[in-house]
Amino acid sequence: MTSLSPEFLSKLRSLPGNHRCGECRTAENPSWCSISFGIVLCLECSAKHRGLGTHISFVRSLEMDEIPLEHERLLLAGGNDQCYEILGDVSSDTRQKYDNALAEAYKKWLQAKAGGSADESKLRTELEDQTSVAKAQSSTIGKSSSNRKRMDLRNQTPAPSFLRAFFSAFRLTTLSHLRQTRMLLSLMTFSNCTALLFGWANKLDHQMTLQAIFLCNASTFLLLWIWLAHSIRTHRLPAFKSAVNDFLDRVHAGLAKRNPDYDIFFPPNVSIGDSVDTAFIFYPGMLVDYMVYSKILGHLSDTGCLVLLIHTEPCRLPLETEGFTASHAERIMMEIQTLLGIQVGAWALGGHSMGAIRAAQLAMELGPDIISKCLLWGCGHWHHISGIQEQSDISLLTIDASEDHVVAGLHPAEIIDILKEEATRQPNRHVMIEGGNHSGFAHYSCGPHFFLSKDGERTITLDEQQERILKASAAFFEPQSKKRDSSDINECALEATSFFVDANDP
Repeated sequence: MTSLSPEFLSKLRSLPGNHRCGECRTAENPSWCSISFGIVLCLECSAKHRGLGTHISFVRSLEMDEIPLEHERLLLAGGNDQCYEILGDVSSDTRQKYDNALAEAYKKWLQAKAGGSADESKLRTELEDQTSVAKAQSSTIGKSSSNRKRMDLRNQTPAPSFLRAFFSAFRLTTLSHLRQTRMLLSLMTFSNCTALLFGWANKLDHQMTLQAIFLCNASTFLLLWIWLAHSIRTHRLPAFKSAVNDFLDRVHAGLAKRNPDYDIFFPPNVSIGDSVDTAFIFYPGMLVDYMVYSKILGHLSDTGCLVLLIHTEPCRLPLETEGFTASHAERIMMEIQTLLGIQVGAWALGGHSMGAIRAAQLAMELGPDIISKCLLWGCGHWHHISGIQEQSDISLLTIDASEDHVVAGLHPAEIIDILKEEATRQPNRHVMIEGGNHSGFAHYSCGPHFFLSKDGERTITLDEQQERILKASAAFFEPQSKKRDSSDINECALEATSFFVDANDP
């Protein structure tokens, strides 16, 4: 980090258009800058850029801040007139002007130009293509475009086609821990017995009896897969409006961003090129709209953790067969550290319900060299199939709820008692939320259907359950140097702190 030298400032102000503000185009001798776009700004316009969020426009003072050499190169590669030539006619609204595909293409090209990258010419061509598209669309952009953009952020992904759902159903029945697989085995046993009785009653020979067994098994498989495919297409659980609106508010405050495969929730005061202690990749549960977790994960990011919420559309099944592999997780980690330039101290994986099981499996695949922590919500003992509990080099925390009958299955009282005993015996590895249920880990209603047992009734409010979840999760992610000596994570979960002062969900 170096203070800006007079020679550098002289070069910067000599660039075309840099004698005045690059935003309002009137204020003389601007003393602020946007590193992201390589422009200089007046004080008033710098405040507008700060309001966009640092992941869109990273603002610094030319007089008070120290600026790294790589950022100096970005400023010299830019210039107000150069930026205005590309983005000036996009929109008069600051957010619409700088938060779009054209602006992203400009930033990538500017970085390549500043760094002398071999991709500069390729990125310049892509920028010109984006410029042509933006100019063609500019005549149709009106005052309502901001509202349309807010609506576009809602998850409106349609259900998968029946064929896609059928293949997902086929892959789903290969998972031995699902009750649908156990049901299939039961149905096969029943159909085999039926075929044998039919052959015996009709005095069929051995070959015809085997044919009868084959037909019964084939029919059983086919009917179950059709039933599962129908459930995948129709039993889709929507998010409460409060969760959706919370995400929209965060996006327009610059605290969240939607990428094609995941949503990003930024901690307070995290800037491009800054670092975070922990980044947390979260996998949703089965058949739920991923936005059901937007509110609680947004509040988790407020505690200082960078959170990435994975999209599981269109089938809403967090499975390896649906593309959620170790290489998929590694690609996301690379994007965060290269495209956003955020340096991550430790990576954590986690999820809810089936998403928690997949996160535990991925943590084992990636290993402690990449993953340092694993946080699992509402999955009971099902994470044991991954073996994560035996991996001493990956810190593990499971959070369950006493009224969660979905993961407890056919014997809720027995399973819950075992989970409570674990929480008492290992308070820093297992937390039990007394009075909470399965859907209380997010913002949705978990009714009974073919995939899930009927959820239990909460005896505490949704806000109270999520406050305890957040306290335990935040304590788990807290760096070792900041942890309190005398308290365990279970005690943190019982401390009262209001995260949801305006929630009115059932």
